[in-house]
Amino acid sequence: MMRSRMLVTAVVAVLAVLVSSGAALGQTVPPGPTLVYRTSMEVTNAPAAFDVINLVLDFAPGAQTPVHTHGGHGIATVLEGEIVHRPQGGEARRLVAGESFL
Repeated sequence: MMRSRMLVTAVVAVLAVLVSSGAALGQTVPPGPTLVYRTSMEVTNAPAAFDVINLVLDFAPGAQTPVHTHGGHGIATVLEGEIVHRPQGGEARRLVAGESFL
């Protein structure tokens, strides 16, 4: 544990030196990414191993999917516009950009 903590500290220190030396040499450092949305949900009772699959779907206005199921949990995040999520046996919920559902 202590050894891995020391290794992480050393790696961070080396990266800090490399980034600052690049700027000192007159090199332009490109900006980092901008976080747009972050969704985090706790995994409870996870199996020993599972797959994580990321899909990006584009729904045209008025488009919909039939009632369906998935083989496991899924996280859906609205990137633009709005969507109505109507879970089977539940109430419809309107979500806007940045909101998620499980």
